[in-house]
Amino acid sequence: MSPSAATHCINPGCSAPYPQPGHHKFCQRCGTALYLQQRYIPLQKLGSGGFSAIYTIWDLETRQEKVLKVLTTSSEKAEQLFVQEAIVLRSLHHPGVPKVADRHSSFTVKTPDREIHCLVMEKIIGKNLEEILAERYPQGCPEVLACEWLWQVATILNVLHKRKIVHRDIKPSNLMLRTDRGTFGETQLVLIDFGGAKSIDPNPSSTRLFSSGYSPPEQMSGGGSEPTADIYALGRTIIHLLTGRYPVEMEDIETGQLQWRNYAKVNPRLATLLDNMTHPTADRRLQSARSVKRELARLTTLRSRRNPFAKLTQTWPKIKQPFLPLGLAIAKTVRGTRRISAIAYRKVSFACLETLREMAWGGMGAIVGVLLGQSLITYTIWGDEFTNGMNHFIAQLALDVTIKVEPEMLVVAIAGLGTAWGLAEPKSYRQRSHPFFAGIGGFLSYAIGWLFWLGFPDSLQGQLLGFLGISVALLTLGLGLSDYVIIHVIASVFGTGVFFLGLLEWCNISLQTIPEVLSFSYFFLTTGVFVLMGMAIALSLSLSYFLVVPICQWLKGK
Repeated sequence: MSPSAATHCINPGCSAPYPQPGHHKFCQRCGTALYLQQRYIPLQKLGSGGFSAIYTIWDLETRQEKVLKVLTTSSEKAEQLFVQEAIVLRSLHHPGVPKVADRHSSFTVKTPDREIHCLVMEKIIGKNLEEILAERYPQGCPEVLACEWLWQVATILNVLHKRKIVHRDIKPSNLMLRTDRGTFGETQLVLIDFGGAKSIDPNPSSTRLFSSGYSPPEQMSGGGSEPTADIYALGRTIIHLLTGRYPVEMEDIETGQLQWRNYAKVNPRLATLLDNMTHPTADRRLQSARSVKRELARLTTLRSRRNPFAKLTQTWPKIKQPFLPLGLAIAKTVRGTRRISAIAYRKVSFACLETLREMAWGGMGAIVGVLLGQSLITYTIWGDEFTNGMNHFIAQLALDVTIKVEPEMLVVAIAGLGTAWGLAEPKSYRQRSHPFFAGIGGFLSYAIGWLFWLGFPDSLQGQLLGFLGISVALLTLGLGLSDYVIIHVIASVFGTGVFFLGLLEWCNISLQTIPEVLSFSYFFLTTGVFVLMGMAIALSLSLSYFLVVPICQWLKGK
């Protein structure tokens, strides 16, 4: 394409911006440059709204059409948001976000009155979901389509939120369905209009930017910028797409919740997911885009993308007719296989990554705990004070067994604190306990387990298993796991015990060496034991959470 016919002046104050002769480099009416940065030529105005106008431009360097966003107001706050949008888009590289090539894509142009800010970005060919809803699905779009769009937008938000960016203006008109790319009928949603995007900040904002019907209550009242605001807006957007009705029309005036289920027949689990995304109270919503994807992946309504043979069958309509039944059967099988494979891949990948993360945190927590405990008993009097206090307490109990506490017990207890803190921090198993309180539980659990170790020295195997069982069981209880707690406790105790017994057998280590290893005579070996304990607990809990519990839930459902 060549921009030889006519060009468009981008000066908001120009009285006759179009048409301008294609060979002119300056507007005939106001004198504003038409060849921007000696590279971009404005061709036509696509629309305007808010504080900006959008133009199609021709890039002489890349020989492509692009989009130019022009700030039409001289407000200082609007300029700040405009510059912020440019910075955000330049930092993102995702097919679901308009691409801004480089820092030269943001510039200013002088007009007779002032300077105007400009931003060049990729041109997205397609329609937004508001237009698609009005044209194709006035009564609401199919559930499978809404699930696919929900998955794509949640994926985009996951990228944004990892970069500590909140979009703050998600709605159907800001979601475009790209038609210039895609293979075998696949389509890609693109999130546009980053003019209101902000860094994540829980503090109240001086800038109120909201879209009625989609923005959460805290955003409308000037609250902080949190990822849950995007989750809320996305949930309301999907409800609008499913029902075909503007969210405000279905809103309960007293509670602020949407009464929408009568307007769309959807899977009850999907409806619950959307209600959890759009709760008026931020703390009671799903807290991350990753959580949305995790819950969505569990729904049976999630389908793979469109028929991979769509383009082929459209190309040869006469040839396809005799093979249509066979093609439909194959396409159905492919869709089902792709869906199962995609869900399985996502779940297995997620489980492996979360397991590695928990194992790393558990091991690092144990290392920090051992080093901290060893420093306390070496360089302070806390070890002696702790020892005297524990021996006095045990003497008061008048037990039948003789237990003499040494300062090393403080190291063991603090190792338990560090391990529990590390296991609680990632929250991969929906741990409800705060890491601090989980750490206190870990301190007590390892201390109690060590008392058992000191009190029953006769059977080394029983002594080791007793220490591991008591420590691991109490530590697991202290993590505050939400469901199937008994299964998690049994799995962690059994898994840790099997791990250590198997390690002893595999390395051909005699049980007689265990007391020597745990006596802190070999500091690094002792530290290694507690690190392995933390990692073994994490691995056992992962097997329980990602494998055993889902099997139990499936059997319960059966």
